[in-house]
Order: sequence, then C-alpha cells, then structure tokens
Amino acid sequence: MNYEPEPLGTTLLNSNICFLYDAIPCQPFELAYLSLVSEPDESFGDFWEKTIEPYARALGCDLNGADSLFVICSTGEKRYLISLVTETNEILHCVPTVKEFVSNTVSIVADQPTLDSRENCCAGFCLDNALGSRLRVSLWAYLPL
Repeated sequence: MNYEPEPLGTTLLNSNICFLYDAIPCQPFELAYLSLVSEPDESFGDFWEKTIEPYARALGCDLNGADSLFVICSTGEKRYLISLVTETNEILHCVPTVKEFVSNTVSIVADQPTLDSRENCCAGFCLDNALGSRLRVSLWAYLPL
C-alpha cells in the first residue's frame, strides 16, 4: 500500500498502485495517458463525454476498447465528496459491490490485492484545492494492438 492522506483515496487506486502493475498485459500493448482539466462545476459525466472521450479519439485511442483503464480524479475541497466517487465509478462502469469492496479490502490487508469489480478498471481521487471547482482527470489505458 502507498500512503494516501485523504479518506477518499485510502482504499482506491491512490493507495494501491499495484493495480496498475498487476494489470499490465503479457502481450504487447499501447499505453495511453491523458490529463485534462474541466470547466468550473462541470460534472464528471459531461467532462468525460464532451471532452475526454473526443480528445482520446482524436489521438487514436478508443477508451471503450481498453483492456485496462485507470483514472485519477482530482478536485478542490468543495467537490471532494463521495458523490464524485459514485458518479465517476458509474460513468466508468467500475462500481464494486459492497461484497467486492470488502473482499478487496481483505485481500489488500493480506497483501494480495485484486480488482473484483469490472476487470482492470479502477479510479482514485485526490484533493487539490488549487483546482477549486474544476476536475483534473488523469488516466492510463492499456490498449490492445
């Protein structure tokens, strides 16, 4: 586990960078990386649909076809809420059930982390007050060749 000082990040991608390493495909793949900042108060869903996906497509990246998708969503204190976690996970289809969340937490304690929700899709959340009400979404995607 990696140290994450804010509560929203402690059990997610922030504290479990091994999720990235564990998902690296054995076969050759392309790595996509994006980091974009939203307009103030723009919802994650609108930002994903209107900005992130079109930008990725313009670069030749089909995020829907990614073998693995990892997203870090940063924002200021005003929007750093569980509702952001819920919206982000729903849009990305990375929503773990309560049972999956507990199972994953137990596996982390046992030093055997797993991705129990949608395979190889994980999100993390960071507090960055410099962003105010904007979102900074950074993502890594493993794309098949």
